[in-house]
Amino acid sequence: MIFSAPRFVVVDDKEHHLLAINSTLQLLGAPCLGVRYDGTEELKPDHFRGVRCLFMDLHLIDGVASTDHRRHFASIAGILEDTISANGGPFILIVWSALQNLDGELRDYLDENIAPEKPHARPLAVLGLPKDNFINLDDGTIAKPEELRNAVLGAVVENPQIAALLGWEADVLTAASDTLAELLKLVPAAERISRSYPSALDTILSRLARETVGRSHVDVNPRAAISMALAPILSDRILNQDVPEAEQEIWKRALTRHDDKQLEAASPMEAGEINRMLHLAVPGSEILLPTDWGAVISWPFPWTDDELKRLTGLTLKEMLCKEFRLRSNAIAVCKPILIRVGAACDYAQNNRGPIVFLFGVDIPESAERQKDSRAEQIEKVRIELAKLGQENEALRGLAGDLKKVASNDSRIKLTDAIWKSPVLLMPGATEASRLHVHIRFPQTHLPETCSAWKDNVRCRLREQLLMHLISAASNHVARPGIVQLPVS
Repeated sequence: MIFSAPRFVVVDDKEHHLLAINSTLQLLGAPCLGVRYDGTEELKPDHFRGVRCLFMDLHLIDGVASTDHRRHFASIAGILEDTISANGGPFILIVWSALQNLDGELRDYLDENIAPEKPHARPLAVLGLPKDNFINLDDGTIAKPEELRNAVLGAVVENPQIAALLGWEADVLTAASDTLAELLKLVPAAERISRSYPSALDTILSRLARETVGRSHVDVNPRAAISMALAPILSDRILNQDVPEAEQEIWKRALTRHDDKQLEAASPMEAGEINRMLHLAVPGSEILLPTDWGAVISWPFPWTDDELKRLTGLTLKEMLCKEFRLRSNAIAVCKPILIRVGAACDYAQNNRGPIVFLFGVDIPESAERQKDSRAEQIEKVRIELAKLGQENEALRGLAGDLKKVASNDSRIKLTDAIWKSPVLLMPGATEASRLHVHIRFPQTHLPETCSAWKDNVRCRLREQLLMHLISAASNHVARPGIVQLPVS
């Protein structure tokens, strides 16, 4: 998509109202798309794919105001379900209505009636503005456009969390624009004419791509090559922008609980969802290939003793119970995986040769682990103390302390050769889990073999988590050892 999606969209059934609002926002520096609604043609989802501020007339059906508000609410809900993209991001709904509290009624209606499988169609906030305060309803003229701008801005800033996120997105767009401008500055002034500009840009882009991924590999994905070169610059600009004081204040108002000692820790499911956003690229939002650096592949071979022994020298029970310290009843709920690793330069330059994978297991948090015998003994003592302490407060307290000790030290410690991910809610999963990767069981497979695994790609580790895994693997493989005698 060459052009950016509009951030401001206005939907109205009256042409002169639509033009008035649209032109006013344009003059105020907010590029806006006006969409006429007549009820006979479906609205195009492409018009709404990037909307952040959506203006809608409350009475789109027949243009008639009535006390039957639910009828109009249902019409708005249907439009949102049909047009808002699942990948479009958050948006605010501003409804033109002079009736007090109607925006609250509409918000409650949308929360309750938008289809459960379309949560993205629910607005972050529903704000009501009386249209006749800004527009001459007869001819559509706007006497004081600044008042409309201030009313919209004030309505958005009322919710500092929303204002902060929308401001952050605008800052990212600014940083991208600045990065592009820096790239264009590399074109010599003498070549900034229509005849030579394209060729000069081609030269700069070709050099960047060639040095990023290697001369013979640019054709594989030219866009990715340029993105790899420019991404660090873009990231640095986002992090180090000169943010106005007013925007800093919005952020301070938006984040208020970070120092609250009463703020409870996230549940495994909540943490799993956040960590998935931070560390996993999932199917649907990004193109994933089995040869991608960090690709997480569902075990592409028969999950049998014979096949696992052929590849690792261990049976299922030996691997999962003796290496990963699971109880045998947990074997059925664990999912074997391969993770594509290897040198960054080999991946970036698409160098020839077998591809390196590490063997791992996706283990649910609820899977039963083997327990340390000492912890089991502590638990037995705790149970006896609890019985004796029914009438003795001191013994009850001691039993409680032992329970904490047994809980914290109950699982047998895994070998340092096993790397554990943060808790994750994997794509399609209903329970939080962690990826456990065994560094001592690498595998290599030819690219043509891996290409047949495209349906086995579950997700891809983003670079931060992938580098954490690769660093752990490198440190384990390169760790020094010494000869020493034990002492009695």
